[in-house]
Amino acid sequence: MSKKVALVENFGLDFLNFRVPLAKFLQEKGFEVYAIIPEDEYSGYVKDTGVNTLIYKLKKNTFNPLLFIGSVRKLKQYHKEQRFSIIHAFRLQPNIITSFAFAFSKDTCLINHITGLGFAFAGDGIKSFFYRVAILSLYQMSAFFTDRLIVQNSTDFKIISKLLFTKGKIFLIEGSGVDLEKFCRNRVDLKIVANFKAKLHFKPGDVIISFTGRLLIEKGIIEFLEVADILTRRIKGIKFVIAGWFDKNNPSCITAARLNEFLTNRNIIFLGLTLNIRELLYLTDIFVLPTYREGFPRSVLEAMAMNLAVITTCVPGARDTVINNFNGLLIPAKDNTGLEKAILELISDRELCMKMGENGRMLVENRYRSDLIYNKILNVYRNI
Repeated sequence: MSKKVALVENFGLDFLNFRVPLAKFLQEKGFEVYAIIPEDEYSGYVKDTGVNTLIYKLKKNTFNPLLFIGSVRKLKQYHKEQRFSIIHAFRLQPNIITSFAFAFSKDTCLINHITGLGFAFAGDGIKSFFYRVAILSLYQMSAFFTDRLIVQNSTDFKIISKLLFTKGKIFLIEGSGVDLEKFCRNRVDLKIVANFKAKLHFKPGDVIISFTGRLLIEKGIIEFLEVADILTRRIKGIKFVIAGWFDKNNPSCITAARLNEFLTNRNIIFLGLTLNIRELLYLTDIFVLPTYREGFPRSVLEAMAMNLAVITTCVPGARDTVINNFNGLLIPAKDNTGLEKAILELISDRELCMKMGENGRMLVENRYRSDLIYNKILNVYRNI
């Protein structure tokens, strides 16, 4: 049987960060791996990794009918040329596109990987309700044609397993895996660390509290900024650092103007998108993700791998990564007071912070390191 695998994503940066390591693992196992991604500013970097790269037209977070039909046709064309034995699609758009493209295909196996159900499942309003209905309807349709479904947390597993045609198809695999050889305090580039120190105007004794990821309301960026503004005015030597980017096609994205309201405070620093997350985490004392909902947050796992105490929220996905008072603190979502108290607790107890960091590293080593996760995915392939 052919051992060609197509990994389909809707954003080059996500493929670069999350799927290239999986592609390399599969190549070592004898698979011929292809990346199918949109043409964007990161697709060239994906090509440079040596992974076979195919391009299709797609605009992230939109369902433009013409682009959708064009993407379906392009995927069909690629399959006709390459004869993939497995199509493994990540996120909602590629999940639905591949379901249409290979709905009645008998010569390939389709895996839909649900990395998170998104902002619609974090809100309570009427708009969120209609989004949830739409998303579950799409996944119900795709479940009929999908050979296997992968979800990343227990809450999503319960939701998706209630759909028809999912029995025997659905697997729970926690996260995308973390490379512990890369995310290790002994492997950092000290020149990059020095550059970060200069950007942050770092002084010995400063406490660095970091947030990494997209600047989305549902990620809790507003709560992070509001608490940062309060605490930096009360406590000397504390800096809040944001390394992230504006996902402008996401309805939850904050505006640059809203962010700039807080950047007048010199102890709140916005670095923009950086590929040197490891070196920033090396400088960090506490990692914070005040999210409303997650799939399985890689940002938290990377922070844990770098021996950091984590503050995150007791919501699906996020609460799966942190054991309260063991490797971090869990707080309610949208709770500025709770976030403020948690930060104050950790900055006042350095030994507790260090112990939580050690425990977090141990959890990643035992449960979430990349080889464990990739072997679980490989077992799904073999199960087919």
